[in-house]
Amino acid sequence: LKSWLVIPGSVMFFLFYAKLSRVVSRKQVFIIVLSCFVMFYVVFGIFLYPLKHYVGLSESTQVWLTASLPPTFGPSLVALIDEWPLALFFVVSELWSSGVCQLMFWQVANDVISVRQAKAFYPAIGAMGNLGMVVAGHFLMVFANQRDLVSATAYL
Repeated sequence: LKSWLVIPGSVMFFLFYAKLSRVVSRKQVFIIVLSCFVMFYVVFGIFLYPLKHYVGLSESTQVWLTASLPPTFGPSLVALIDEWPLALFFVVSELWSSGVCQLMFWQVANDVISVRQAKAFYPAIGAMGNLGMVVAGHFLMVFANQRDLVSATAYL
């Protein structure tokens, strides 16, 4: 998925972002990009995921495609096409990580913090980001080690 979908998706996202940055203000770029992601997650949660069995390939199409494609990558490609809603979710989630959590965060930080203040604030922001990963990892281990299915689903 990374090579076939995420890398081309990232290139397309950053080309779109660069074009959008030239056309509208920074605030509008932030709102437009964030709105696109939120709309995708809403559509995915309401339509694509619940209906994933209906939007995939039929069994006969899967068999025909698997037989038609080379055996080295045919089954993988057929599975990818059949599960396209989940593959699309994976790609958009990867773009959320790089496009919103990093690019847009630092865009807002650069708008709010002056160059003179950056020397004091940016190391603290970086340290809090790293501390956040450590804390999240700890909580992940705590919740992942729980065997009780009822309590695990309560946290989801």
